[in-house]
Amino acid sequence: LEGLESLKGLEVAIKHKSNLNVIPTKEESCITQAIALIYFSNYSRQAAFGPIGEILFRKSHLPCSHIIEAPTIFTLPVTGADKPVQITGADTGHSYFHSWSPDGKNMIFTGQRNNQYNIWAVNVATKKETRLTNLTTLDDGPEYTPDGKWIYFNSVRTGTMKIWRMKPDGSNPEQITFDEYNDWFPHISPDGKWIVYISFPKEIDPTTHPFYHKVYLRLMPLSGGVP
Repeated sequence: LEGLESLKGLEVAIKHKSNLNVIPTKEESCITQAIALIYFSNYSRQAAFGPIGEILFRKSHLPCSHIIEAPTIFTLPVTGADKPVQITGADTGHSYFHSWSPDGKNMIFTGQRNNQYNIWAVNVATKKETRLTNLTTLDDGPEYTPDGKWIYFNSVRTGTMKIWRMKPDGSNPEQITFDEYNDWFPHISPDGKWIVYISFPKEIDPTTHPFYHKVYLRLMPLSGGVP
């Protein structure tokens, strides 16, 4: 069982085995009832709600990766649907969803294209993909800041996995963390003041994030400083 998003007074999405479920909650986050939204024969992963607003939330979509021939991004209404809308093509390579843009028009994901894993954006309406990074080394874990001005991500371009940020069009990449750890999966607080991420010891292969090794959960100000 893995919690995905906790939305006070609205709904919380969870993964359980092969099911993706939505559970309505009360003001104090009391779970009242589970509603099965999707059942896939293969593993559903990396789901998140779109930008939140009372009306927009009810009209927004829930993206998920569904293994067909390769992990592929779909959307569907939060009320469920028999036929989710496919956003990325299974024949183009693996696509691992990570974040919605704050305006709800784009998603960013880690995409395997031409045997490289880079960060891509895709327009939800047109399905047009735009490559944001173009390196032979691994870039992963992209997430928009709440104001949409930056994308934070992790990259091994220096030889150690570090947290970086760039503009939404992929320009102006800047390294954010500099210590000896291998840093992965940055997440920005809703108020835009903090960043939380995980760190593996330096002896771990920087291109992997093994679940069976020691890992640190670290917090630092988004403006910079010591974790």
